[in-house]
Amino acid sequence: MINPMRLPQITLFSLIVLILSGCDWMPGKPKRADEYIRPENITDFATLYNTNCASCHSLDSKTLAAARPLNDPVYVAFAGKDMIKKITSEGVDGTTMPAALDSKGGNLTEKQIDIIVDGIIKSAGRLPDEKAKIPPYSAPLGDAKAGLKVYTEFCASCHGKDGNGGTLAGSIINSDYLALVSDQTLRTTIVAGRTDLGMPDWQRLHQSKHMSNSDIADVVAWIASHRTETNLQLEQEAATGDKP
Repeated sequence: MINPMRLPQITLFSLIVLILSGCDWMPGKPKRADEYIRPENITDFATLYNTNCASCHSLDSKTLAAARPLNDPVYVAFAGKDMIKKITSEGVDGTTMPAALDSKGGNLTEKQIDIIVDGIIKSAGRLPDEKAKIPPYSAPLGDAKAGLKVYTEFCASCHGKDGNGGTLAGSIINSDYLALVSDQTLRTTIVAGRTDLGMPDWQRLHQSKHMSNSDIADVVAWIASHRTETNLQLEQEAATGDKP
């Protein structure tokens, strides 16, 4: 039986408990979802990607952006997880792709880089079985003279017989374009295609056969051979950090 003398104390204690338990619903207090999160503590893939990547890389093949979409299973299989992380973390010398890792001058932690990379791979889905024998990510340049023959067979129907553009696609030997892309970017585009631009991958450039590893290396060499001396100097300066 409750002591009548203690009733006021119990009532006061109960009132305090009710007040404290109701603090989360006090007027003017922001909801937890609206609370400020420090940039380095953001762990949501969509937020990280939309803030740091989406302005250049869309996550679908319908939205045109400055660079390739990253939900392409062929590209993801071609580059691989380690290379995608390296590119995201360190950027690409000689191109407009910046480093994102904080220790490399970016603004993302390594944990956030991992979240972005895992999200990209998940969004791409599985590589179709018929594309299992994908070419290696990197390779030395081939024979530029042989590359002209490869270009004529696989590329000229869209980009024109001399590479200056055709009815379906633009020039791939334009000096300004070549100043913006590395040899690896050329190789990546040939192997993985550009789903956003309607360019097929290395298995779809010809109706009856796909490009061999030597075909790819040769045609990259032929395209790269059209770089001007000025563009070659700019590319070297970008790679070494020198300024004119």
